[in-house]
Parts: sequence; structure tokens; C-alpha cells
Amino acid sequence: MKKTLLIFILFLSSCSGASHTSVVVEATFADSKNSSVKIAPPKTKFEINLPEAQWSPVIIGSQTGKMLGEALQARNSIMVLTGDRLSTKEWEDKIFQMVKASSPQIKIVARNRGILDKIMLEHGEIPYRTTWKAAGTDVFGRPYMLPEDHPLKTEWLDKKMELKGAEAILVIDLIKPETQKLRELRENRRGSCDKLLDSIDQSYFDSAGYFKPLLTEINKLLADEFTRQLKEALPFLIKEIDDAIGATESSSELRCYNSYKKMLDQYQPCMTGSCEFAPKLFYQEAAIGMDMKPASIVPSICPGDMGRDYVKEITSAGARATEPFLGSIPEEWTTALLQLKSISSLKSVLSDFCDPSYRRFSAEDLQAARDEVSNISKNITDKIIDATWQKSSGQARVPHQGTISITAKASTTYDNLNIELKDLKEKLFSINKCTDSKRRPMMVTLIDVETSEVYFSGIDFEEQIICSDLAPGTP
Repeated sequence: MKKTLLIFILFLSSCSGASHTSVVVEATFADSKNSSVKIAPPKTKFEINLPEAQWSPVIIGSQTGKMLGEALQARNSIMVLTGDRLSTKEWEDKIFQMVKASSPQIKIVARNRGILDKIMLEHGEIPYRTTWKAAGTDVFGRPYMLPEDHPLKTEWLDKKMELKGAEAILVIDLIKPETQKLRELRENRRGSCDKLLDSIDQSYFDSAGYFKPLLTEINKLLADEFTRQLKEALPFLIKEIDDAIGATESSSELRCYNSYKKMLDQYQPCMTGSCEFAPKLFYQEAAIGMDMKPASIVPSICPGDMGRDYVKEITSAGARATEPFLGSIPEEWTTALLQLKSISSLKSVLSDFCDPSYRRFSAEDLQAARDEVSNISKNITDKIIDATWQKSSGQARVPHQGTISITAKASTTYDNLNIELKDLKEKLFSINKCTDSKRRPMMVTLIDVETSEVYFSGIDFEEQIICSDLAPGTP
């Protein structure tokens, strides 16, 4: 059998600080066989069906905006009373847009606070910054919060002449709620992608059976070749470490040698039976790699201190065991693996987009995004061509498995699906609106002029109430 001569220099040091002694050792490893094995292609074309599922990216915000919109629709004319923090012309325009987006037929008959200044002073300034309590329910049967010393339910609202015919007063301002209230606001969520992401997970899980014939065959070939490699190298490596343990007096070197010895002992079962840590095909990653749990017990400083990196010796053996079979995997299998991985990539894009965020978007933009996702989902198995295997290195994190050391990856010369996924991500994030808001809480109160009753009151973040030309709280 052809041998490859590997020469290593092992430095042995003593605790007393004696000069290092260089010991030249030789290790022999088996060359990989030229494999003529041909793995059978799949019997059917790989297909994956992603069921339609209604979804909406998660917004940090409550239903307050939607309730405000419904409450505004019940009136034909209002007066807008802004607080001190919203006194500029810019805010007047924003509030006008919000009101019109909620109810196009509504008229703002007055918006000058000066009309009510005298009356407000008679009853005390509106206490926006006091303790909140549940004050009752609005006309929709939903609870609203008010300051404990709210003065608005008074007889002065009977003076309709001063209100220029307004049916209701919209009182709005930025506020600084107590810490607990602010925490509650930040915990509010609208929207969910759970059904969509769950359907992708289920489709991904259901497709695992398709790859079982390939996994069975390729993993056996990899394990047999890796075992052949170890039978040549493992006894030598273990003897080398045993000799070094007996010769060194350095406690740090001794700790490293013992760690290496424990690591290599976990590969001993490969010599006589199953080889748990041999290279395997991880179909989730479209990659071949090795479970590196045995190496986790080796301190990170050891390779630099010892002269020989025994972890690298094992991964190199795995790489040599992998290479002969890369040309044996039919392109149909390789294409299917990349298609499956693309499902994972699609989920990653959607998960990022669906994460809770301070934002808004229009119903039209959201539907366009849903259509785009649906179109890619339906055609995902037709997007990869010219799939091949390439030697590779590095590490990857595999769910339910842990960290693996990569020895080869499936790739394609023209990955038009990944191009589409990148475009999809840009399109999805482009529909977000008002992401540059200062995330300030805003209180809105509606007072019925006829009855002096507060029929709506709520608090939410600024962008959930006022955002461009969008009605509050939609979609």
C-alpha cells in the first residue's frame, strides 16, 4: 500500500526550564483509494410543497391605533386639541393626515388650543403625567386608561358654540408614562408569522425521508474509508502521546497530552465496529462534515504549545476520507440537497423580517410581499442548476447536532435562487415605514361633546398612531 511520510517535530519541555529537545518522529497515513463507486440517483424528482399560510410581520404595538380609527369613524366633525409637545405646524399636518386616513369624511372644524385655554385653566391642566387607572369601557366595550385625577368630565363641554360645531374633541400629546406602563407598551405585539414558519419547518421535516437512501449509502462509504485511515494512524498517534506523557515534566504540556489522549480514545470504537464520529452527510447543510464533540475537551492553547495539532490530524483524515466520493454523488442528489437548503435560507429571511420591530406598513405593500413569498415558495425546486461538490473547510452549526467540521460542500455555478432570496429580503424590508420614529408613547383621548363622556382613550407608540398617510393601527 502506498504510504505518505509525514514528519513532525515534537518539543518536550520540563518544569525546571531546561532547554527544549527536538524529537523527530514519523507517522504513516494511508492514501485515499481512488473510488470507482457510483451511487444510484434518486428514483423520483425532489419536490417540496409549502402550504399557503396567512402571516403578518410582528409589530411592537397594541390594538389602540385600530380602536382609535374605529372611534373616529363614528363622528363627522371634531376639534383637535394638541398638547405642548405637539404644538408645531408639522404636527398639525401629521394629525390631519392621521384623521383623514382613519375617516375621509370627517371634518376638523377647529384645532386651535387657544379656544379652550381659559376653560382648561378653570379645571386645571390636563394631567397627562400622573398615575393611570382603568376608567371604564368605551362605546366598543373595551377598557381605557385615564389619569386618576382626570378633569374632563365637566359641564363646560356644553358650550358648543365655542367648539364650532364639533361633535367630539380629539386630545393628543406625547407623554412620559410610568416605568411599568412603558414596559407593558413594549410587550404589546401585533401580527404573527408562526403559521408560515411552522409550515416551512413541517415541509422541511417531511422531506427528510427523501434523502434516506443517499444518507445510508454515502455515510457507510465515508465511515469505512475513515476507519481505514484511522487504522493506519490512530495507534501511532496514541503511542506518540503515551511516550510524551512519560517524558514531559511540564504540567501544562501534561494537561494537553492527557486531553489529546482522551479525545483520541473516543475514536477507538472505529477500529472494531461503528464509527460515531466519522464524516457524514448533513443534508440540512448540503455538506459533509464531522461531529467534533471529542475535540471539545482539548484546551484551545494546546495546538500552539505542543508542536502537533492532533485535532487537525483527525479532521485531515476526515477530509481525505471524503474526497474520493465527491464525484460519486449524482447531480440529482446534489441539486435536491441545495434545494432543501434553500428552504432553510427562505425561512431565515422570513424569520429576520418577522422579528418584532417598531414599524408600520401599508396593506397593499404587505399583500405584495406575501405574493412574492408565495411565488418563490411554489418555484423553489426549479431554481438550482449545475450542482457539484467541492472540498471545503470551516465549521457549521447543525440543529440538534452541534458544531461540525466541514470537509465538503454542495455548490452551484449559478445559484439564481440565492439571488432571488437576496432580492426578496431587500423587498421585504423596504415595505417597513416609520422605522426612524423615536419610539415615544402617545396618548389619544376622544370626548363626546354632547354627553361630555370620554368614549375613547388609549396609549401607544407614536408610529402606531401617526405614520405617514396610514390609518392608525393598520394593518
